[in-house]
Parts: sequence; C-alpha cells; structure tokens
Amino acid sequence: MQVISDRVSILNKDNVFSLVILPTDKKWKLNLMFIWLMLWTVSGVFYISMYINFSREGDFYHMQYNEAFYKKKTELLPKIEKDIKKTQNARLWMIALLGFWAYFEYKVAKTFFFRKYGREKLWIKNGKMFYQREINKRGKIREFVPSLVNDLEVVNPNRGDFFVQMQESFWVMGGERLSFSYAAKLVKFGIQLSDTEANRVFKELKYELKKH
Repeated sequence: MQVISDRVSILNKDNVFSLVILPTDKKWKLNLMFIWLMLWTVSGVFYISMYINFSREGDFYHMQYNEAFYKKKTELLPKIEKDIKKTQNARLWMIALLGFWAYFEYKVAKTFFFRKYGREKLWIKNGKMFYQREINKRGKIREFVPSLVNDLEVVNPNRGDFFVQMQESFWVMGGERLSFSYAAKLVKFGIQLSDTEANRVFKELKYELKKH
C-alpha cells in the first residue's frame, strides 16, 4: 500500500488498483462545523415556530373578519383587513427566510456527514473503472471503461478567484483537483486535495490507465 498522506492511500494488489481519499484530517474543524450546524438547526426551529404563529394569527384575523362581516360590523373590517395583510406579508417574509435557511441547512449537513462518515473511492478491476463518493458506505457507483477515459489532468484553480476560494472552503463539498473526460462529459474527483496529493494521484492513476 502507498500512503500518500493522512488522507490518501493507494493499494495495487492482485490486478486491482484501489484509491481511497478521506475527506478531512482536521478534526477541530469538523467539531466547529457540528456546533455551527446545531446552532443553525435551532435557529430553523425558531423560524418555523414564528411561521406557525403568523399562520395562526392569520386564521384568527380571518375568523374575526367573517364574524364582523356577518354581524354587519363594517366599521371593523378595514382594521381587520389591515391585520390580515400584515400577517400575510409576515408569512411571505418567513417563507423566504425559511427557504434560505433550508438551503444552507441541507448544504452544510450534507458536507458535515460526508466529512465525518464519507470518502471517495476509485478502483480498477476486471477491465473496468469505478468511482464512488460514499457516505456511511452508501453512494452511487459510477462505472467507466478505462480505454475511453481521456484527458486525465490535475485541476489548477485560480486561488485569487472568490468563487474558487469558496469551493475550496471546508464548509462545502467542492474544489475537486482531478478531472477526466468520458462520453463527452467531464468527471471531477479528489475533493480539496493538496497540490502534492493531486500530482501523486494523477501520476499513479495515469500509469494504471495506460495498462488498459
């Protein structure tokens, strides 16, 4: 077995090439992400409770409006209509806020579980190449014919670009450092590998693909 780093290892045995990339070696960052995720989840519970309260207020004002309408208390209708509109606007604002919250809840939760329980696996066996981004031993396995894999290369990001910096952030699943072309599609892997790790993986995998 070749241990390239604390995150990356390669095993080439019995005509099977196997590459394993662990998501992180920084446990303190993982703990910090867990705390942030818990606080974000708690804030979401608070936002949901606010939305429920606004919904109840809206139902209450509608009941008041119907009661005033049937009892012909028309002098109360303008004020009730104003209250109804106010609660409707508050509910719309909360829906937008919840959408924003849910998006980041999903993104950060997915990243957290990948970094804690996941890994990238690439292996070549019986004339076929496979790639899997697994979380807790689950994940879609993609299959490739090695002879059809083209343009394997190391991705050299422009680290002066803000969006590139975001992709290489610990908080997102991005910043893949290797890529290849297959069936007119670009396949990327090697999440946030260092330059040394990416170059070593590139060298070993390119050598292995030449055999096919």
